[in-house]
Amino acid sequence: MRLTKRSYLTLAIILSLLALLHQPQAVAASQTETFRYHMTDEPHSLDPARNSVSDAAYFFPQLMRGLYTYSNAKGLVPEGAKRCSVQGLKISCELASKKWSDGSAVVADDYVRAFRHLLGKDSKNSALQLLSNLKNAIDVSSGKKPAADLGVASQGANKLVFTLQEPDPDFLFKLTSPLFVPIKSEKFPERDKASEIITNGPYKISEWSRGRRIRLVPDPQFDADA
Repeated sequence: MRLTKRSYLTLAIILSLLALLHQPQAVAASQTETFRYHMTDEPHSLDPARNSVSDAAYFFPQLMRGLYTYSNAKGLVPEGAKRCSVQGLKISCELASKKWSDGSAVVADDYVRAFRHLLGKDSKNSALQLLSNLKNAIDVSSGKKPAADLGVASQGANKLVFTLQEPDPDFLFKLTSPLFVPIKSEKFPERDKASEIITNGPYKISEWSRGRRIRLVPDPQFDADA
């Protein structure tokens, strides 16, 4: 069979492409592809209690995980909770074994600290709208009662108990909010020192250049045995 000039050109292009696909550099590039997500509004803080921007609802679950998440296919999906049981106005949650990015265990007091912090007077979030049925939530948020009176308490390291003011069949679904995550401390680093924050989600921050980019890296402690 006699090849025309056009056929030779086509064959040369195909061979060049095949050679490129077998280059080690090309393989390496395919193995290091990066997922990029554009945020229209950068979070103002690493503190969930001080964030009200819509993009924070996508960003923070990459860093922090609470008791439950929600799936359209599966409904409630346990994360930090192994199981929760409802008995009248009491909701008791047995915690799953989870670790912080520094290797320490996530304990019930980390959740108590978070809920008290979320309902503090300096908070700028929608927590009170979801937690208004939690005992003393409104009075704690307004400063009429101390945070210790809020209807959430720890019973040992692995048991968390909520006390409601009246029955709330949707309370566990409310806990899927990205706001309701444990916190290691009420002090959060500034964004230019974001890599110092201790997280319990699938990623941690390696770099935060304000107005430019946020780089996340996998957290090896996520889902590791505590």
